[in-house]
Amino acid sequence: MRWIVILMGALAFATASIVILAWTSFGTWDPLDTFEVVGVDEPSVTGKHAVTFRHHHSNSSNNVIDIWLQSERPNLGSREPPSRSAFLVLVATSPTVISSRHWHLDKRIVAVADGATQRKGIKCYFDENPMLVCYEPSVVEVARQS
Repeated sequence: MRWIVILMGALAFATASIVILAWTSFGTWDPLDTFEVVGVDEPSVTGKHAVTFRHHHSNSSNNVIDIWLQSERPNLGSREPPSRSAFLVLVATSPTVISSRHWHLDKRIVAVADGATQRKGIKCYFDENPMLVCYEPSVVEVARQS
């Protein structure tokens, strides 16, 4: 009976180790997600590039547009996912939601199309609203299209 308890403990430890290793290896995205760099803006005053990805989110089966801040400048068309140190700041459910974007010091100013729904926080992946933009308000300011 004692060996069963030891075996169960070892199995639980191995499973937890695999989960932790996968999380640290793949960052904040699922390894089945796919990415394509569709835009790279000049760096902010702190040297962060705003990288726009076309992102297929495998868990929701949705295609979205993400903006990640990262130090490295990827090539347009690259299919490499965001760097592990990248910070997701915006998710849009359609590429037509974002009409323009620029830096103001170290804050991203993003203009969105009329009729777009705005939501603070980046949890848009499972939403079916075709005109939704979710953003991190500490880094991104959303303005209406002018």
